[in-house]
Amino acid sequence: SKTMGQSFNPDNLFTYSEELVCVYPRQSRRVVTEMKYPSPLGFVTVTAQEVNDYWADVKLEEILDPDRCKNLKHEDKTKRRHLFVVAVHMHRNQLLDDKNQPTAAALAST
Repeated sequence: SKTMGQSFNPDNLFTYSEELVCVYPRQSRRVVTEMKYPSPLGFVTVTAQEVNDYWADVKLEEILDPDRCKNLKHEDKTKRRHLFVVAVHMHRNQLLDDKNQPTAAALAST
């Protein structure tokens, strides 16, 4: 929001779909299919496939505190995985510094 000069609801940056978990009794869950983030050149999209490719076989439970991870819903874990990959993208594009703050170039170009 610092670079956009306005506040926004970050949940609006996620796109969801429904995933069937069990046929009978029918159970489904909402999953993140992509996330977009604002950049000086417009919105950049990070897809679920990109997130899965980045994380590969690493499980979130392996890097987060296990007690904290137990209390997270599947959707929250998925969002965290997406947000981490978005931060990596933003670093690579020099939009975030080493403290995850907007770079001077990002601030100047918005």
